[in-house]
Amino acid sequence: MKLKGAIPMEEIKSIEHNYVQEILSVIREHITDSNLPDLLSDYHDNDIAGAFEELTPEESSAIQLPFTSYTANLANLLQSPHQM
Repeated sequence: MKLKGAIPMEEIKSIEHNYVQEILSVIREHITDSNLPDLLSDYHDNDIAGAFEELTPEESSAIQLPFTSYTANLANLLQSPHQM
């Protein structure tokens, strides 16, 4: 049964992918900015984790995040992205 007005799964995955790509662009543009957590704070943690999974090892190591409760939570999320 197809619900009237339901969004097909392919479109949902495309929308999700767009957020990850948008976050990747923000990260790559501001990779060494100390305000990167502020720039990412409006995004959902799952989307941020998805973007971090797409970073190269060089990009990941270049990110300079100040230690805050937000970045601590993000670090925990990145340790176990499949438990979201």
